Amino acid sequence: MSKVLDFHPQFDEVLSYHFDSGNAGPHLLLLGGIHGNETCGQVALQALVDEIDSGELPLKAGKVTLVPQCNPWACASNVRYVEANLNRVITRHEAPQNYEERIADIICDHIEKCDAMVDIHSAHAGIGPPFIFNDYPSEENNKLARVLGGTYIIGGWAEMNGDDAVIPTTQDFAHRHGKLNCLIECGEHTDPQAIMVADRAARNALIHFGLIEGEILVPEIEKDVKITGAYIKDREGDFVHEEFRHMQPIKAGDLLAKYKDGEEVKAPENGFLILPFYEAKPTDEWFFYGVLQN
Repeated sequence: MSKVLDFHPQFDEVLSYHFDSGNAGPHLLLLGGIHGNETCGQVALQALVDEIDSGELPLKAGKVTLVPQCNPWACASNVRYVEANLNRVITRHEAPQNYEERIADIICDHIEKCDAMVDIHSAHAGIGPPFIFNDYPSEENNKLARVLGGTYIIGGWAEMNGDDAVIPTTQDFAHRHGKLNCLIECGEHTDPQAIMVADRAARNALIHFGLIEGEILVPEIEKDVKITGAYIKDREGDFVHEEFRHMQPIKAGDLLAKYKDGEEVKAPENGFLILPFYEAKPTDEWFFYGVLQN
């Protein structure tokens, strides 16, 4: 094992662990803690590091790099981010303007060196069962998405934004550098089961790429959903109901939220409300909406 500690101007430390089997095979990158209050990936990946390092889980082929806490300051503070959403600034920054832009370069370095990436997340209350974001579907990405352990898959992100749009996420950066990539939402932040889901996703990815021995056991994929729109909270406002939930069916014209100045936000089409974020601040993503894939 080689352990790398990257230093940047302000107590910026991103600890990574690299294991090389010594045999031919792909290089898998496993990311946790992109958002600091999402602990399942942090815990699961650190435990996996210890298991591989002790020899309890031997690699039979290829290489794996694990980064349990991609956003260490946010992880230490148990907050989503410090100054900016790290998963919206994953690109190169010649003149970084905030903490997350500074450490984004480190994450970019890791992505550029790998062959495939799995980014492990959790979400706020009411999220329901685990699911997968497969932003850039391809034959190989589709195969990866189906072994990670989600009960459904959400796609359409790139299509919604336009194929040439640069959305600086881990998946976007990986896609633009020719890397396989998926993101798993393992359940609610505080659900102990989310750690088990994160562990299963990481192990299944290792098995899928032939790095370790084992059998892939996953639930059946129930549905594929396509994101068709995103709503940014550009000023103060609130959802009109406290009980809106992820994947709630909505009808065109349904009242979803209202700004403090009285402007109403209504559903643009029949479909599903995706990831309603009740704690959203102005400029945060407030919610998405989507439809079932054909």
